[in-house]
Amino acid sequence: MPTTTAAPAPDKARKLKYPMASDYVKDWTANRALKEFVSNAIDASPTYSVIWSEGVLTIEDDGPGIPYEGLLFGGSTKDSRHIGQFGEGKKLALLVLARDPQIGAVAVDTVGYAFKAEMEHSDLLKNIGGSGNASNTRVLTLTFSDSQRARGTRITVECDQPLADELLSEIRYLNEPNYTPPCDRASIVLDGEPGRIWVGGILVTTDARLIASYDLPLATAKEYQNRDRTIVSSQALERHVHATLAQCTDLRVLTKFVDHALNDGGLAGPEAFFTSVTSYEVRQTFRQIGQNRWPDGRVYHNARDLAQEAELGLQDRGWKCVTSGLNPTQHRSLMNLLGVGDPPQAEAASRIREAPARTTIWTTVTHLGPSRRRNLDLARGIMEATFGRGCLGTLGVFTHHEAGQNGCSARGAYWPTTDKVGIQDQVLDDLGETLQTLFHEYGHRHAARTPGFQTYADRTRDFETALCTAASIALTQLGSREQRMIPLVDREVWDENDLPVGSYLTLPPLGAKPVSTATLRREHAKAQAPEPRRLLADLAVARLAIVRQQTGKTLSELMKSLALSNAHLGLITRPHPAGYRRARGFATLPEYAKSEALGRLLGIHPPVFYLAHIAVEGPLYNTRKRQVNHNRAWRQPLATGAESAVRHLRELGDVYVAQADAIEAMAAGRTPYDAEGKWLEPVTALIKAETDRLM
Repeated sequence: MPTTTAAPAPDKARKLKYPMASDYVKDWTANRALKEFVSNAIDASPTYSVIWSEGVLTIEDDGPGIPYEGLLFGGSTKDSRHIGQFGEGKKLALLVLARDPQIGAVAVDTVGYAFKAEMEHSDLLKNIGGSGNASNTRVLTLTFSDSQRARGTRITVECDQPLADELLSEIRYLNEPNYTPPCDRASIVLDGEPGRIWVGGILVTTDARLIASYDLPLATAKEYQNRDRTIVSSQALERHVHATLAQCTDLRVLTKFVDHALNDGGLAGPEAFFTSVTSYEVRQTFRQIGQNRWPDGRVYHNARDLAQEAELGLQDRGWKCVTSGLNPTQHRSLMNLLGVGDPPQAEAASRIREAPARTTIWTTVTHLGPSRRRNLDLARGIMEATFGRGCLGTLGVFTHHEAGQNGCSARGAYWPTTDKVGIQDQVLDDLGETLQTLFHEYGHRHAARTPGFQTYADRTRDFETALCTAASIALTQLGSREQRMIPLVDREVWDENDLPVGSYLTLPPLGAKPVSTATLRREHAKAQAPEPRRLLADLAVARLAIVRQQTGKTLSELMKSLALSNAHLGLITRPHPAGYRRARGFATLPEYAKSEALGRLLGIHPPVFYLAHIAVEGPLYNTRKRQVNHNRAWRQPLATGAESAVRHLRELGDVYVAQADAIEAMAAGRTPYDAEGKWLEPVTALIKAETDRLM
């Protein structure tokens, strides 16, 4: 040890008596007192030792020693990072050990002086007055002697080996050679007896309700402890353990809790954390546990209204019902995390039972009379001559349709999802009413399929505009001298009848299946999206087809394995224009972890996948009042995602590392923004390189 100048001897009286009652801190045990000395040694120096030999426990450190002022109550050199900063712990520990009849001599040897701790009779109170035997008071007394020690402190305590072994077992520093105290978040310990709670490696309490043990970081656990290093706020402790578990991604830890719950085990308050899981990384780990446990996916969990016959039928077909020892709320949360859904057959049966009766009853054209068929064919021909072939999408005839469905009347209806126009059979008795109905439904179709229109329902401004547009087209053609020919396709009903003036027979148009309105709008939005998003969408669609063919899994099964939904991939394959926001939540995937999972599934390098999707949002993200400052650093969480992407690009090397500096400059706000999108060229180069590699 290094040599330093010894401090001068303390008080000439060579004794220091503390005016403390001998039964002060009654709940302290010898173990608690010894733990205080070990904690001080750990705080004082990284070099320390705790050894029991021949009836003596020796606690030694290589720290600066105990200064003289440290013998006073409130005297301490510790700062706010340590427990015991008010200088009470070691004095109380000396008192507890000195008064314990099972403990022998207690001696301290530190820099410049040494002392022994004993309980002695004192007359400190005899001159105060009043009644009582004040002269027989026993107080803690330190008897000092000189010491040549130049560094560190050595404490010796005569005690039995069981007490020493108990002490050693409760301090992780002493029985785990590679132990490192937790810094920001509690560590979860699965080995050994469960329910132990450490603070910075020092055991402070046990909780028999818990199935794991926890070591809380000293910096965050100080508020849970009093001067005695004992936990006093059980609610605060529970919140800390709960939060630690809800953010845990350790597969071994989460598997232990899942197995415990699925084996009909309950969880105490601090560990009932399933409803609090929000992090995607944690959800992904849970989903991995579910996939490993039930690789065929033929599992379900109980529904309260499930009929016994339906459940038995499922089990006969190889389905397994998953139960747990949790309460209903926690059980449903765990099943959701594991990807276990409701009973499929019972769900389908309930849908059939609760679904309303069909509102539309269709018929075929061949079941109509000749007159109705001619009116339908002629009216359709007039509409197509005016507005173009296929202007009505798929045309069908129904015998019944409830009024008010799809914003239309019972005479006609339009379904944008299937791009189908329907007309009631009775309307076909009159050509004028047929034309009126078809013209009306054409207005709905035009409003639904034209970009910029928000709605297609009756009595809305968009629908009125669509009708006016259709009327202007018809009037313009009427005023033109060019004669329009009317195409008829129902040859069977015109064979023995004269064709109307200006009409001719033709074959039905041969073409692809009518494109739905939803598809049309998606394609329109995709055309307006930035180039990296369009390229990513095309690559993702192509790769998804390959992955599905290789794995034999459906899209839902693939997304389920990643703890994602089909809508997450839909954000990639159906890109929106830059800066687009949905009414409820993000229209993008700002979390790098989710993009990373999707990228790995499709075989696309995660940083390229993430940047192609999200880079355009960087300058627009988290701005207020639409006053966008394009030249500023990206904010969270995009900044974190960009940092990870740049790191992974450099790891990939080749053409990817060539763009890393440019991407880093974009995220830092050093790349000038331009409306033409040239600032996205580094991202475009990355996704093109990825397309060349994969396709």
